[in-house]
Amino acid sequence: MTYLPAKIPVKVTSGKLDVKVQLIYIEEAAKDEPMLSLAGDVAITKLVVHDMGNKPLLSIPALNVAITSVEPFAGKAHLAKVSIQSPEISLAKDKKGDLNIQGTAADEKEVKKEKKNEVGQTQPEKAEKKEEESAFKFLLDTFELTQGKVAFQENSLKDPAKIA
Repeated sequence: MTYLPAKIPVKVTSGKLDVKVQLIYIEEAAKDEPMLSLAGDVAITKLVVHDMGNKPLLSIPALNVAITSVEPFAGKAHLAKVSIQSPEISLAKDKKGDLNIQGTAADEKEVKKEKKNEVGQTQPEKAEKKEEESAFKFLLDTFELTQGKVAFQENSLKDPAKIA
């Protein structure tokens, strides 16, 4: 997928995205930051994701999100409802003990900048306070999961095991 900024270690083999949102952008000279707000509905249907070995990883017939308000510049999101219908997840451990989803999340290294006071001691409290102030605020009114299936295959054992 050349349009993504980073390579994802999965293959999206099918899926349909329907978006019906209202986007509001306001920029006032008197304010430092512009305001961007989104509200509406997002639906993903017939989503099928495979791992790099072309084995099934995730299947979601329907995922619906009702967005009350998402304000990315303000760091706030309020979702009225997230509904997932009949998801199927296939997890597998290889002979080395690695899960088939381990490479799917980007490696994130948390780098905290610590300021030193006049004596040379670190002051992590200020950095932690700043992180709390800039934390993204997320509110979800309703989460609905209908049915679903998780399959797990353990191949690192002498006798492989499968749980469905």
